[in-house]
Amino acid sequence: MAIEFWFGQLFNLKFPQRICIAIEVGIQNATLAIAIAAGLLNNPDMAVPDAVYSLFAYATAILAIFYDRRTAQRIYQEEIS
Repeated sequence: MAIEFWFGQLFNLKFPQRICIAIEVGIQNATLAIAIAAGLLNNPDMAVPDAVYSLFAYATAILAIFYDRRTAQRIYQEEIS
């Protein structure tokens, strides 16, 4: 998620947009990994690490949302004043 956040900063996106991109791409990668391992490769054993990564991605996304809501409000207040 940090890489996606950095790419948003590289393209001069505002803070809430960078957070949105980071969370969206992180969760899509987790879901895609499970779909490939379980569906295309037809190997449930390979889906276990993907499921662990998926749980980590969702937990990180939830923490990022709580942290970034506060930070985004502070940054927005600074931008309008």
